[in-house]
Amino acid sequence: MKKRVLSLLLCFVLAAGLLSVCAPPAQAGTIAGAFEDFIKQPDQIKKLFGNEVAHGDCGPAGNEASVHYKIYEVTNPTVVQDNPFLQQVWQIHDYREDAQYYGVYIFGDGPMADYAVKGQKAPWMGNVEVTEYNDKGQKLGTTTVENLGEEYLALAYIAGATTEEWDGKKQSFTGVTNVGDRAFKDCQYLTCMFLDDGIATIGDHAFYADEYLSAINMPRKLELIDQYAFYGCDTLTFVRARACSRLKRIEDHAFYSCTMLAELRLPDCLTYIGPWAFAWDRILGQEDTTLGLPSNLQTIGKGAFAFVNHHKKLNIPSQVTSIGDYAFMCDYYMEELTFSPGDKKLTIGVAAFAGDNHMKSVDLSNRVAQIDRCAFAGCELLEEAYFGDKIDTIQARAFTSVDAALQLAIKAVLNGILAPDDPDGNEEHADDIAAGITQIAKVTQLKRAIFKNAPAKSIYGAADTNSSFPRDCVVYYPQGSYTWAAELKDDGTWQGYKTGLWHGNHIAQFADTVVAPTCTKQGYTHHACTVKGCTYAPVDDTYVAATGHTWVKTQTYPASCTEQGTVFYKCSACGATRTEKIAALGHDLSRCDLVPDATCTKPGRVVGTCARCGVKIDEVIPAKGHDYSYADVHTDPTCTEPGHYKGTCPTCGKDYNDTIPALGHDWGEWVVTQEPTYTTTGYRYHVCTRAGCNTRVGEDIPKLRDHTWDSGIVTTKPDCIHAGVRTYTCTDCGATKTETIPATGEHTFVAKEIPATCTTGGYILCTCSACGTTQRYDASEPLGHKWNSGTVTTKPTEDMAGVRTYTCTVCGDTKTETIPATGVHVHTWQLTKRAPATCTEDGYDLYTCAKCGAVEHRNEVAAFGHKMNAGEVVIKPTATTSGVRVYTCSVCGETKAETIPATGLPSVCPGGPTCPGYAFRDMPAPDSWAHAGLDYCIYSGYINGLSATTVDPSGTCTRAQLVCILYRIQGEPKVVEGYELAKLRAPFDDVPRGQWYTNAISWAKLTGIVNGTSATTFDPSGQITREQLAAILYRYTAKYAPDATGNAASLAAYPDAGSVSAYARDAMAWAVGNGLIKGLPHDKTDYLEPGGSTTRAQVATILMRYKQATA
Repeated sequence: MKKRVLSLLLCFVLAAGLLSVCAPPAQAGTIAGAFEDFIKQPDQIKKLFGNEVAHGDCGPAGNEASVHYKIYEVTNPTVVQDNPFLQQVWQIHDYREDAQYYGVYIFGDGPMADYAVKGQKAPWMGNVEVTEYNDKGQKLGTTTVENLGEEYLALAYIAGATTEEWDGKKQSFTGVTNVGDRAFKDCQYLTCMFLDDGIATIGDHAFYADEYLSAINMPRKLELIDQYAFYGCDTLTFVRARACSRLKRIEDHAFYSCTMLAELRLPDCLTYIGPWAFAWDRILGQEDTTLGLPSNLQTIGKGAFAFVNHHKKLNIPSQVTSIGDYAFMCDYYMEELTFSPGDKKLTIGVAAFAGDNHMKSVDLSNRVAQIDRCAFAGCELLEEAYFGDKIDTIQARAFTSVDAALQLAIKAVLNGILAPDDPDGNEEHADDIAAGITQIAKVTQLKRAIFKNAPAKSIYGAADTNSSFPRDCVVYYPQGSYTWAAELKDDGTWQGYKTGLWHGNHIAQFADTVVAPTCTKQGYTHHACTVKGCTYAPVDDTYVAATGHTWVKTQTYPASCTEQGTVFYKCSACGATRTEKIAALGHDLSRCDLVPDATCTKPGRVVGTCARCGVKIDEVIPAKGHDYSYADVHTDPTCTEPGHYKGTCPTCGKDYNDTIPALGHDWGEWVVTQEPTYTTTGYRYHVCTRAGCNTRVGEDIPKLRDHTWDSGIVTTKPDCIHAGVRTYTCTDCGATKTETIPATGEHTFVAKEIPATCTTGGYILCTCSACGTTQRYDASEPLGHKWNSGTVTTKPTEDMAGVRTYTCTVCGDTKTETIPATGVHVHTWQLTKRAPATCTEDGYDLYTCAKCGAVEHRNEVAAFGHKMNAGEVVIKPTATTSGVRVYTCSVCGETKAETIPATGLPSVCPGGPTCPGYAFRDMPAPDSWAHAGLDYCIYSGYINGLSATTVDPSGTCTRAQLVCILYRIQGEPKVVEGYELAKLRAPFDDVPRGQWYTNAISWAKLTGIVNGTSATTFDPSGQITREQLAAILYRYTAKYAPDATGNAASLAAYPDAGSVSAYARDAMAWAVGNGLIKGLPHDKTDYLEPGGSTTRAQVATILMRYKQATA
């Protein structure tokens, strides 16, 4: 396919010199006007589209056939010549000269499809199969254009009511009603967009990041511009929507970062501008103009015009009730801000005008009810501020960085006349307040600040919010150790208050830092000042006891007959661990014999096997002692006195008379009545708890001469091989000491299941968490490998084996297998030459086999042909002589000449001096059949006389004469097929250089028009026969006018048709069919006479017929 250059890639804005953000906006208006004039001509727009290359449906799901599209080549520069808008578009030469650009034409009924689903794209995006055409509009086949929408889409036209051919027939359509979501997202070379006035919605992300989109019209019936619709359209220069009588909303980020937007016209019906809608449109408006906002606008969203420059005045319309946070932030050129009168209260958001550092005047007297924090922060040049009675709230730092004197003046006027009063009854404090206000009043007199009507009611954040005074404070200042504030009372008077503690150089701002308790550490609350750099704490910290551990049993090792068991616990809160011992169970004697059993006075013996562990037992059982239950004398022992029992034992029947030792005191806990110190003794006592005793014994507690250790905590836990550490802390001085805890000698096993692999079996591995001792228990056999189908990692060649590698799908191990050598030669291609296409020669990549030297062409690109200019007339034609027009290729500089016909001959030659052949005495009479042909050829310069007075019409035409005539018709080119004729060796042995016919015969040989009478001879003086004349003319036509080689006739009607040579049969049929050669009559029958000679008059007549037939 021939590549065509489209200069629509760079927008008409660039063509008009708007590459710089400093370009005068007036240019944009001129271009915008030309564009608007152009879009009023739908037929002109359609002429921009060339051949249709693809088509399809783009309606929504379930209604696919309602909206359709056609993709065209964009190649019609002839439309540009008389159109001022398109002239600017085409001025910039496309730097992608080898690119083919396309346009999409969308038509149908109803809405386009939305393409908001991830991975879903419009049909013109991605890879598109298109039809290729040559210069004559003939189809060449199909090819796939990769990323057509992103790389090659230059124009788009969404039509209204129209009649189009679809499904092989003409159909009428009512019009498309919207631009679908993401329909043209990332079409980076989309330059011009034409929308029908019936479009109601421009969808979400519709033209997102179309960085070269510079021209688009806003439809009259447009109702909504959705979010991100024109986000990042860097070269969009104007938005003219004043005529959009239904447009209500422009959603968030709709025109975000349109950095060259120089003209914005919005309709009065617009009520909503969303967040960041025009943010970063850096050259919006003009330095000396007002930014015009619609009269019915109600909401200006967050950041809507942030970082927008170049307008000095801004008026907020009367219907606006909300100016969002950051709405006009950092407009470095704004100097004056006003608000139109109205009855609707208005809120100015956070930092709405922050950083507008050229603002000098602001009138807040109309409608403004609330000014949020930092609203005018950084407005360093603000000199005039007008306030009204509608203001209810001015939040903290609303005027931060405003000149200090103006800040004090604002506060003073908002306060009105203060009536100070001291709630503590101290009159000097009241005087302090009055003195402070006087100072403010003095500053007010020095500053040019004008405030209208009544003062505001409150200003937030003016004093310590942790204090107990009312919150509606409007002024405060330090005096002595305290800060003084004033409150506006309901009766309109002001009440003075002493508030927050003045600490150093600031009001103390108190807050609590709360640290929660843990299992082992107490929590606390720290109440202190939060001002940076201050550590003042007015009260002591309060503490909360440690929560203690929450133990959860995690593992148990049971006790045996002779060994203790262990229970393991873990704290669910902090993860600490502890262990608990289980006493040994002792042997189970249920299967043992008593030989003998113990008596009251004699021990017994037990012999047998433990029923639990199977250990053999042979143990002595102690004597049981007498039963004193029925003693005749029964005196129980006390704490200090022995007991006495006398009687007969009911068990053994023997008499006893036994003395029982005194029991001793059973002391209770010590009660400390006085703690010892390092200088005095303490005292404590305890009481016997045995019934009837109540003996009390006290003692001194020695003076403290050593540390008082607590019960200690385990700081390093012991395990099976490592000793632990217990740390004790002195409760008096905080000193510590440590005590070694012996190693437990018991492993703490943690079991882990190791699954089987392809080569190893599975097992359970038990590892001691302390010492690392392991125990292994086999559980399963190896699984064995599972090989995949293998991948050829080394391809076999004709003389070398290859390798196939298999991979286990389970473990990733590999194995290899040899692939036998193929024995078949496979080329190893290497790129050895890259020849780009030129005007006359095809481009290609030459690949050579490194093994055998074979070559082949790849990636062939057809020669793109000369790109001739409009031509320059170097010889003007006259009534009797032709002129010459010279064309020059803009790529390679090659030229070609074209003959401009003379103004014309009369239809019937009158003879006399006006006759072209008048100078030749042997010229046939004007009424002769031969006169007209000779007239034409002499007049056109094809035939010259043999002398100044003879043309020899009846003379036989030679082969050299015929070739010279055709050479003159072709303009006598000096260079043919890249060869300079004058420097060529003569093409035939009988054609010497320097003859009058040499160049002509060389030209005819190079172009294939003549072949010669043999390989080495041409026979220049030989007579030209009728069939030779037909053959040479036929070859000449095939070379220079291939469309004229048709209309051949049958030769069957001529008796001598069989005598036509084989090489001339098609040529003779063509010559007869087109009326060039007619039969010669003999005895009332026409004959072709193919071998007959031709006179110069006959050749002239045939050439005249030929030129008339191929004109």
